[in-house]
Amino acid sequence: MKDACNYPGIGVSATGTTTPGVRLPIEALMSSSKYKLQRDLFLQGFAAVQNKDVFNRNSLFERQEIDSGFTFKDVDPTSFFAVASIHGIPYEPYDFLDTDKLGPDNWIPGSSQYGGYCHHGDILFPTWHRPYVMLLEKLIYDEAAEIVKKYPEKLKADYSKALEELRFPYWDWGSPVTLEKGVPSVFWDETVEVEAPDGKTSITNPLRSYVLPRDLGTLQLVGNSASPTKKPYIPDSNTPYTPKGYATVRNPDTNYVSNQDSTSLAVVTSCNTTYRPSLYQLFNYVKSWRQFSNHGDKKYVAIVDGKEVKPLTESYGHYTSIEVIHDGVHGDVGGSGGHMANSDIAAFDPIFFLHHCNVDRLIAIWQAINPNAWLDEADLKGSGPLDKKVINEGTFTQKPGVPLTEDTPLAPFRKSETEFWTSKGVRDVVALGYTYCELKDHIDPSKDPKSCDRYKSEELKKYIVDLYRPNVHVQNHWQLTATVKKNAAGGPYLLRVFIDIDHADEHTSTHSPNFAGQISIFARSKDTQCANCKAHPDAVVHGSVDLTNCMQALNIDLNRNSLQANQIKFVAIGTNNKKRLIWEDLVIKADLCKYDESDVDHKKWSKTHVSSVYPPGN
Repeated sequence: MKDACNYPGIGVSATGTTTPGVRLPIEALMSSSKYKLQRDLFLQGFAAVQNKDVFNRNSLFERQEIDSGFTFKDVDPTSFFAVASIHGIPYEPYDFLDTDKLGPDNWIPGSSQYGGYCHHGDILFPTWHRPYVMLLEKLIYDEAAEIVKKYPEKLKADYSKALEELRFPYWDWGSPVTLEKGVPSVFWDETVEVEAPDGKTSITNPLRSYVLPRDLGTLQLVGNSASPTKKPYIPDSNTPYTPKGYATVRNPDTNYVSNQDSTSLAVVTSCNTTYRPSLYQLFNYVKSWRQFSNHGDKKYVAIVDGKEVKPLTESYGHYTSIEVIHDGVHGDVGGSGGHMANSDIAAFDPIFFLHHCNVDRLIAIWQAINPNAWLDEADLKGSGPLDKKVINEGTFTQKPGVPLTEDTPLAPFRKSETEFWTSKGVRDVVALGYTYCELKDHIDPSKDPKSCDRYKSEELKKYIVDLYRPNVHVQNHWQLTATVKKNAAGGPYLLRVFIDIDHADEHTSTHSPNFAGQISIFARSKDTQCANCKAHPDAVVHGSVDLTNCMQALNIDLNRNSLQANQIKFVAIGTNNKKRLIWEDLVIKADLCKYDESDVDHKKWSKTHVSSVYPPGN
């Protein structure tokens, strides 16, 4: 029997300490002398994981031959390729054991069997991605532990201490630093310097990219050259599969090389127009796990006497979730043809995990502010059978149509060889061996230290709301909320929002003062093998764009109902090919709302529905 990967994440079980390690912002880990030893271990450990051979070369060949006779059962679960492939392509099982109870055809690519491990667009989005980051964290930790053994005796004690404190870092794409500087330079440097056991050296930067050791598909050749080794290449218009030997890319140019300036510009723009305003609203107004956890569901309207009525959830939270904010970062970092913008291949870009570590941080903070919000809420228990939030359409290890609960196995992430993690098991990050600075700084010593309600919730809420508040001097914030069809474009797309510019199209600059922001739809291609995604062609996404800064730039009065619905202009474009789409085929409804936040007491803030933008006149 092949041994299980069996990586429960680092913490008490791995380090032998009862004190949770602090996950650091990547800027601090990479720049502060205080964390130099941790930095040395993290970079060397991550590089070692990436450099691992995809296959266990000593394993026996089995059916369904790939890559010169090796099969998915031969893939080394501790390799970065294996970990990244959990999120999509090549749709093969992760850490498969002979004892796993599976049908003989479940793992055949292209079969009618349910496939993938996808938990996007449902209530397990936050908890499923938590052990995903833990898995890579533990793999890096284990590699770092081996490296520590090789240091000279005079350094070994210090590096052993650094190892105990080592945790995976996060990139806060909504921070004031990102707003000012864009994507940190550490994600672009070709090499990084480390103090290795045999002295100072430069190594390939594991945060910049990952070179594919196996084909994920082909690229289209540009020009008349027939040589598959020559550039330029362009990605396929639906999903930019990548051939063996090519590195992951972000906002690639015509030579299929990452464009640093374009990526940072896209991130800075959205940090201003989308990330920060949306996080501000998320922490301010959303109190239900159902609303917080994911970007949309199938049952988005209620039917009364045969007629559609207003959305089931009338609070702003229906249009702001941790997932929809997360979607935008994927679109901006990946860009047209980039890996991060395409769900099936996003995890092969190393920045994926620092992005999701930040998502986990935001989830943990929201949990601390709302300790009683969880998967057992009454509105989840009473949901109908068509509600995508609570009914999954099947994964490699779960049959379709089974309700999602806190006890649903978060496959393929194992707590032991015979047990997968569950949402209940990963609810408390401190119990998993890590924490974040904001949580550590807001512990209430008068409360039970083992309780989920151990924090100074109101104080923490004020801190995080002030951190992400887009404009502290504005009393009224304006929002456009929209419900759109997730899969109607056959892949990822962008819904851009402009004000007072009738001629806006796919060529109109997002740096125009008329550009208010965009909703990024992180959809898989129509050819995806993800069963959960294919089962919901009519899934929707609830998103929003903050209009306040754009209105100020255009000198539109924020304190009166001066903005009219006919001043809003939509432009929809495909993320990969940048071709214009018919936005009316994608948008179900859109509304204009104003938030009065003039009172010192947050509880007295109010929302006003100003008008319906689409359909007009509703």
